[in-house]
Amino acid sequence: MADLSHINVEEIQEQEFTPVEPGWYQAHVEFSDYKENKNKTGWLLSLRFKITDEQAPGRVVFANLNLEHENTQAQQISQRQFKKLCTAVGKNQVNDSSELHELPVLIKIKIRPESAQYPASNDVVDYKSIDEGGEARPW
Repeated sequence: MADLSHINVEEIQEQEFTPVEPGWYQAHVEFSDYKENKNKTGWLLSLRFKITDEQAPGRVVFANLNLEHENTQAQQISQRQFKKLCTAVGKNQVNDSSELHELPVLIKIKIRPESAQYPASNDVVDYKSIDEGGEARPW
C-alpha cells in the first residue's frame, strides 16, 4: 500500500476541458487497442491521436472504428475510415495496430455538440497524408 495522506484532494484544481477547434491537424497515433464494444455487438479499434502541430500541440483526440459490427453500415463506414488512415500513413496492410503508431498523418477534427449526458467533445472524421495537405491548419 502507498501512503497518500500528504495529498489533499480538495486542494487539487480541476481543469476545464475545451474541445480542439474544427479543422485539419498534423498528428500521430499514440496508442491503440482492439476491443469488444460496450454493447457486445462487435469489435472496435480505439485510437488515441496526439496533435503535433502548433495550433494545438500535445492535445489528444480519439477515434473508435467499428471494424467488426453486427450493423453492416456501421462496419462499412468504419472500414472505409480505417482504409483512409492506412493509406494516409502509407500502409497497404496492417497486421497489428501498433504499425500505425508514431506515423505522421493529417486528421480532420469536428466538434460533437454537448448533449444532456456529455459535454462537447471532438471526433476525428477524416485522414490525409502529410503530403496531400501541405501545412496543417484549421479551415
